[in-house]
Amino acid sequence: AFGDQVQNDFRIRRRLKQGAFIHQQITWLVVLLLLGKFAESMSDVFYGILQKKGRLDLAGISMTVRAVLSITVFYVALKLTNSLLLASGLLAACSFLALFCMDIPLAGKLESIRPNIDKKALIRVLRVCFPVFAASILLVIVTNMPKYVIDRVMENRFQTIYGIIAMPGTAIFLFSQIMTQSMLTRMAEYSTNLKTGNFLKLIGFIAAALCIFTGVCLAFFYLWGNDLLSFIYNTDLKDYIPELLIIFIG
Repeated sequence: AFGDQVQNDFRIRRRLKQGAFIHQQITWLVVLLLLGKFAESMSDVFYGILQKKGRLDLAGISMTVRAVLSITVFYVALKLTNSLLLASGLLAACSFLALFCMDIPLAGKLESIRPNIDKKALIRVLRVCFPVFAASILLVIVTNMPKYVIDRVMENRFQTIYGIIAMPGTAIFLFSQIMTQSMLTRMAEYSTNLKTGNFLKLIGFIAAALCIFTGVCLAFFYLWGNDLLSFIYNTDLKDYIPELLIIFIG
């Protein structure tokens, strides 16, 4: 009995140590990912300077280089070391490398980047940008809400199916981002200069382009969506094409 008690105590201590180690690893993983996101957020500030100066092409180049570098370094590190923690640390390092070696120098050539803290201006920016913040939060909630509902009321296999049929819908979002980001400076100029007619025409152009692109996607995936997704994911999804089209429309 005494030997059994010793073994039980040993197992409990071992499990506690394993749990503490896993918790520590997860904590460091979250910290590293947050550092990477912090660097990306700082890069957005300098992308704003490039956008204001009409040089979104430079921002696009920087984003492409950072994405390729980050994916390559993360994949190679994970493949060679099989350590998610190390790979995440190198991912964060790539974000800071891109920030200090590309984003800051590029923006510094177009405008002074010395800190100039104006509390009134900060409060005004926070007030003006609050609708954008609210829209971003709502977008994240709306995008992830189906996953939460499926996880709660349906079988796990439907989570996989939803992930597959929702993926093509991101094409609409990406196209809208390209359209709005490329026209944002012009829209701001029209709004500031009270050129309402030009502003509404630009909005109408973006909306028309989105409608046309959505129509093309709907037609393509209605006709060949199952063939394409079945080829990529090796899963028959013909029963879920209506849901795929609903996601496109949404």
